[in-house]
Amino acid sequence: MSLSISVVIPAYGDCPHLLNLIDQIQAGETQPDEIIVSHSGPYDPTLEIKNHSSSVLTLHSTERLLAGAARNRGVEYATGSCLAFIDADVMPRLSWLSEHIGALYSVENRFCVGSVGVAKSGGYWGMCTWLLEFSEQTPWMQTGEQTGGASCNMVVRKSDFLEQGGFPEAYQPGEDTVLFAKLRNKGLQQWFVSSARVDHFNHSGFLPFYRQMRKLGYQSAQVRQRLPLKGALATRIRL
Repeated sequence: MSLSISVVIPAYGDCPHLLNLIDQIQAGETQPDEIIVSHSGPYDPTLEIKNHSSSVLTLHSTERLLAGAARNRGVEYATGSCLAFIDADVMPRLSWLSEHIGALYSVENRFCVGSVGVAKSGGYWGMCTWLLEFSEQTPWMQTGEQTGGASCNMVVRKSDFLEQGGFPEAYQPGEDTVLFAKLRNKGLQQWFVSSARVDHFNHSGFLPFYRQMRKLGYQSAQVRQRLPLKGALATRIRL
């Protein structure tokens, strides 16, 4: 089977970096065969995206879709044998996709997670959020096998993704933790590619920090009550 690449971008509401993100992907060292934006929210960006880049497929839903559901819907329309997932609030380096594809196809049973740097610091609270959320994906981490990571920067063979039923749609965040665990349990190696880098636009202020950490903590506990992951015992003990 010849290699073909579908890039899937989940997006919700106003996405101020989305058009620049599309431009950066299209300017990259490796060109995907298609880019799919899976958007939800009251504002429909379909026409704006089409006028900006007619080759991009935009899927819009007025009903809010969590990230897992948005990605799964994008995959329904994807024709590529390889799926690359990237979020609308990051900016990839030009070598992002090249580095991922080289690492993915150098080993048969593997999926890859890339690094997450900083495009906008967001000040003290923004950097705190970034470090707590992406500490396992910082660009200075060494390339190699891991069990953490996040789906804002990952690639996987479409056949492996579909075999595991895609992302669970009830979690956000946490949908990537569940999918990654399923892929590893089926014998796939989770490989961190430091050079496959994207940079994150951090939010500023204490309230966004608080909301994100509360959501991360709650969903992390929910996932670990259902899966035998590191830290699972602590979520089963009432203090």
